[in-house]
Amino acid sequence: MSLRWSTGTVRTTTRTTRRTAALVLVVISALVSAAVAPAAVSVVVLPTTPRVGPPFTVATYNVLFASHTDGRSPRRAAYPQSTVRTERTVSLFRRSGTDVAGLQELERSARRTFTSLAPEYGMFVADTRAVVWRKDDFAFVDGHTIRTRTYHGRLARTPVVTLRQRATGGHLAVMSVHNPADVRGPADAFRDEATRQELAEVLRHRHTADPVPVIVLGDMNARARFFCAFTETADMHAAAGGSHVDGVCDPPSFAKGIDWIMGSTDVAFSGFRDDYDTRLATDHPLITAVARITS
Repeated sequence: MSLRWSTGTVRTTTRTTRRTAALVLVVISALVSAAVAPAAVSVVVLPTTPRVGPPFTVATYNVLFASHTDGRSPRRAAYPQSTVRTERTVSLFRRSGTDVAGLQELERSARRTFTSLAPEYGMFVADTRAVVWRKDDFAFVDGHTIRTRTYHGRLARTPVVTLRQRATGGHLAVMSVHNPADVRGPADAFRDEATRQELAEVLRHRHTADPVPVIVLGDMNARARFFCAFTETADMHAAAGGSHVDGVCDPPSFAKGIDWIMGSTDVAFSGFRDDYDTRLATDHPLITAVARITS
């Protein structure tokens, strides 16, 4: 509202000011009286509730290397070529309503096919690991990589992406992990080190003045050994369930048990599912859960 600076306006304002001053004196007098007799004053504290964002579906999915099925002498001849398998991957994502996912074993040819067939998803890639997100629901904020141990102790890049949930404006960090299996020799030590490196990155996002919710997705190639190490700090939990309280670790049990969805304590999970209707696409299930950011 605009003010008109006329003589009448000034007079009216002056009268109003005097009345306001008188009212202020009355209020101050009442407060002084209350200070003298504190028993007459009661304070009501209204309860607060955390801000809860809308639900979204997260997934982890090992797509199987394109080089395992393509070419003249494929190693996995029972599976179709990567183009066909990627088409099925996109169909699985759409059918499950996947909003955010971690992909593993995603080679360049399959990546091109996925990007072409599913323009609704954004993608951040490091080596053969990727984080994808539905662009209608999330906006890309930042992406970087960390180095984690893989086969024979080599270091590989693991992608970490910060997304902004459009509905709330809140940020979410997402990591896509692929720890080494034993197919090229015993890899327990390398998996353990990779797990420590990944957990250190999680804690970097968490141990700040303004902690960011974190979701870790991936093929960890380990069951209880991974779960117990990753939940020891009490700041991470699994969409599949399980517990780790007072040093007692009780991992969840589900079919394959090496592909995981993990979240920080400000991410609530429901509707965990390991879908094995992927036989003609890959040798891993599509693991999904419904997530909510609760603060």
